[in-house]
Amino acid sequence: GEYVSVSTSSVKTDAGQTVVPFIDIVPVEPKKCTPLSGFGLFLKRNEGNAGYLTLKLISYDFEPNMGKSNESLI
Repeated sequence: GEYVSVSTSSVKTDAGQTVVPFIDIVPVEPKKCTPLSGFGLFLKRNEGNAGYLTLKLISYDFEPNMGKSNESLI
């Protein structure tokens, strides 16, 4: 995995009063009710800025079990 350092902004530009990268607080939810296999943090970033940390949901992948009989799943 990768690591993201959270620090303050430049002391020269705004006296270090902003935490960077910013933390995105927009609600994250699946479009349909579905089981989740995990979640994590994702860094959205553009050239020239510190970016945003946001929550990432990982839905369960049913594809490996498609077409199998019930006996093979037990």
